[in-house]
Amino acid sequence: MVGGAAQIASASFLRNAAAGVWAAQGANVDLQDVVLDETQAPSGGSGVAIDVIGATLTGQRLTLSKSHGLGLSASLGAQVTIQDMSISGTQAAAIAGRGVEVSSGSKVELNRITISGAPDYAVLAAGPDAQTPALLAQFPQSAALPAQTSLALYDLSVHDVAGGGIAALPGAALDLDTFDIRGSQVVGLQLVEGATLTAVGGNITGNPVGVNVQGGTSIDLSKAFSKVVVSGNQVDRGTKELALPALSDVLSRSGAGLESQTIQSP
Repeated sequence: MVGGAAQIASASFLRNAAAGVWAAQGANVDLQDVVLDETQAPSGGSGVAIDVIGATLTGQRLTLSKSHGLGLSASLGAQVTIQDMSISGTQAAAIAGRGVEVSSGSKVELNRITISGAPDYAVLAAGPDAQTPALLAQFPQSAALPAQTSLALYDLSVHDVAGGGIAALPGAALDLDTFDIRGSQVVGLQLVEGATLTAVGGNITGNPVGVNVQGGTSIDLSKAFSKVVVSGNQVDRGTKELALPALSDVLSRSGAGLESQTIQSP
């Protein structure tokens, strides 16, 4: 949906093509008690359960399962606030399979969220990048984009992901409060020079690397962490250069023809 407003309650979306819920360019969408299952990837692309591009989305009690690419994507200054969300079993498509991706000046707050079973990173946050100008050309905005992407995760559980728990790339401001990150196969929390972090009351355990900081010295964990326990990892804190996850191609999928969505209400 481009522009306009919609409220969806007590609904299930099953095997929709490309996106379960797609909101762009000023749209305002509210989701209550919604299940999005097995969102399908178009040829050569990725399926996204909830795709928000320069729009506003609020939600409560959402379940996103087995998306073929991405669970939730927020880009181009999107404003997203969700309470009580589960993302599980994301599958690989054009990208390896990711829970949440926030980019290009968006502001996202997620409360009480669980992410499990992703073959890539559970969460990726990044500031405006090289694809942002082309997105702006396709979806013009009435106001300038923020210089930073803001992601707040409160009461977060990440477990059993094949990539990393959370990655914050340059231009991302990450705020964590009450969190548990465990059982990734690469790294629990990955921070790159140019990102900022505030983290309170969390555990990072059972990962090959607990926390990885790379690319510079401006990220001071002694100041960023408060009541955060990093223990029981093969390496609790490291600075080794790890491969950085790439953002999905929002521009190519935003131009795809999305099929009309079927809503099933109980």
